[in-house]
Amino acid sequence: MSYGGRGPLLLGVSWAEAAVALILVALRAKTASLCPPGHLLSTGIFGLRWDFCWVIFALGLALSAQILMTVSARFGLGNHEHVLSDADKIQTNFWSWMAQVLAIIAMAVGRIAVIAFLLTLQARTNVTGRWLLYVVGAAQGLINLGEAVLILRQCDPIAKLWDHNVPGTCDLIVLCSQVGFAQGSIGAAADVFLAFYPIYIIGSLQHMKLRLKIGLCLIMSGGVIAGIAGINKTVAIATITQTQDITYAIAKLNTWVLTEMWFIIIFGSIPVLRPFFVRFSQSIKATTGSARSKERTSRSTKTSRSREQGDEWMQLYDRAGPQGSGRDPSLTSQDTDDHGRRGEDEQRLTNRASSGAIVVTKDVSVTLVIHCPQRHCIMSIQEQVERLQALAAQDAAGNATAHANLLKGIRALQLSVETPIETASRLNFQTLVARDGQPVTASELAAESGADELLINYMRGPGIHQFADEPGEVTLFQYAHGTKSIFGLLEKNEEQKKSFDDYMASRRLVDAPQWFEIFPAADRLGNVQSNDDVLLVDVGGGPGQELGRFKERHPEVLGRLVLQDLPLTLRRIEKLPEGVESMEYDFFTPQPVKGARAYFLRDVLHNWSDAQGEKILSRIVEAMDPEYSTLLIDDYVLPDTGAELRAAEMDILMWLHTSGLERTVSQWKALFAKVGLELVQIWSADRGNESVIEARRVRK
Repeated sequence: MSYGGRGPLLLGVSWAEAAVALILVALRAKTASLCPPGHLLSTGIFGLRWDFCWVIFALGLALSAQILMTVSARFGLGNHEHVLSDADKIQTNFWSWMAQVLAIIAMAVGRIAVIAFLLTLQARTNVTGRWLLYVVGAAQGLINLGEAVLILRQCDPIAKLWDHNVPGTCDLIVLCSQVGFAQGSIGAAADVFLAFYPIYIIGSLQHMKLRLKIGLCLIMSGGVIAGIAGINKTVAIATITQTQDITYAIAKLNTWVLTEMWFIIIFGSIPVLRPFFVRFSQSIKATTGSARSKERTSRSTKTSRSREQGDEWMQLYDRAGPQGSGRDPSLTSQDTDDHGRRGEDEQRLTNRASSGAIVVTKDVSVTLVIHCPQRHCIMSIQEQVERLQALAAQDAAGNATAHANLLKGIRALQLSVETPIETASRLNFQTLVARDGQPVTASELAAESGADELLINYMRGPGIHQFADEPGEVTLFQYAHGTKSIFGLLEKNEEQKKSFDDYMASRRLVDAPQWFEIFPAADRLGNVQSNDDVLLVDVGGGPGQELGRFKERHPEVLGRLVLQDLPLTLRRIEKLPEGVESMEYDFFTPQPVKGARAYFLRDVLHNWSDAQGEKILSRIVEAMDPEYSTLLIDDYVLPDTGAELRAAEMDILMWLHTSGLERTVSQWKALFAKVGLELVQIWSADRGNESVIEARRVRK
């Protein structure tokens, strides 16, 4: 054997590409396993999607071509002919030609796999586009197959193709070269077409986010690299026809042949992997959430292995029955092992549940055990969502049973993702009824709540449809406690004041983002030149937790941090956060700190009506520098319609207790207009309605 020359470079490059392709196809196989047989898109062999079937076929051909090319290189491919023995030349040429034939077919099959995926994306929305893809796929198959056959038929007998000493002729060698040019050119054009055609398909998808569209287009446009390799391969064909040193020159051609082949598989596989990476990222989040839950109460999701689900998928399997201690015969040994590791808490949970019950738990170590017609189903939230998507498709097709199960699933999914606060809010209005399971009379409500029975009867009529708007009247809280405001009551009760302050300080310690994460405070406010200048004034900031967290996160930012609140609040602070200075202040009086870089109000204005809110904001506006100062308001920002339940409940709660309100975007703008402020931007968190409002004084 004569290993050397260009051979090591050819094998080094092509085997590296093969390794990448193998990894991506393996991940693609994992992705295919996320869609079990029976999925709506599983229309190929054994329930697998056609694009996956084609890419497996292409991978088999490509690996065969790679192995044969390796054998050829071991016999001297890439070396000059004059250093090779006659036997080595024959072996080199034979394995090289066989590898080329397989690679040409693999390229056609790989492009067909890409086309099959594009057809899946396009569905049946564009007949012309689908036919165009069919034509491209058919053309690729025909011309590549024709080229492969012609390579083997260009010499008579065929052995003369790799052994020039064999008597015979090669009359079709010129035609083979011409077809090779055509095949290479058309293949390169097809690669470029398949790289850019997804932009048209993906751009027309209505239910895909713009960010995802752009990412998918960029990934799929990577197929241009395969087109570039095809162009170089076509150019290399010309050099083969003009040289007698075939074993040396053909190594360059074969390098581009294998590169184009592998790049078709690589860039055709990456976009298909999105479900896998989504599942992987959710698994990471679930693991992180599980670790955090050991330190504090939080909700988290935990993905588990996929299980088959039947139609009655939301009924909890009752293990408390006569066979409760037995083992379901349909479970495999692996299922049983997994089931046994779920822990005593889950055992107690399911043993307490009656047949058909829905169990809700916030413990991430507990999964729902759901009754299926054939076996147990242990479903994570992600799997419930996937099941709902399948049921929604069946419902759209007119399946009445699927519609009923879809409604069941939606209700159960809502329960499984509720936070403890949301659960308490929902159950708070059901406790009286839940005691006996019977309707509650006005007399019983009056006895339980202490309200007048006449008032309850009145609310049964017109009061149930619209709350009365009586400006100037005292709130229910004021009437009940005989104080002007809730804060007046807190000032008289130090224990309740402490509880209130502690709650406000810890409310976002669980899992909600901090205000300086929602609003890029360090970047937007970091232009203070000296530590003597005031960077941030926290008006009504309680014990100073917001300034302390900001300083801890961004110790590099210059400027003073000033905490302002009432004397009673400040006296309760045992130790101020590092870098924070306190100042006694009532926000209805003139603001003593003039021209600060930023003034900050967190959960302040929702405690007050618009009239009182105007007074608070006016004092801050008077102190602001129109060219320098910024006002930041960390509070609820509701949509004008369609607010979340929690936000709507908070709006009613603030109205009842303080005559305040949670404001919509329109209400914030109207309030700002009254005091000479203009809205700059609303910075919102990924979930919930709490946002950071950035405003500034109107420039005159």
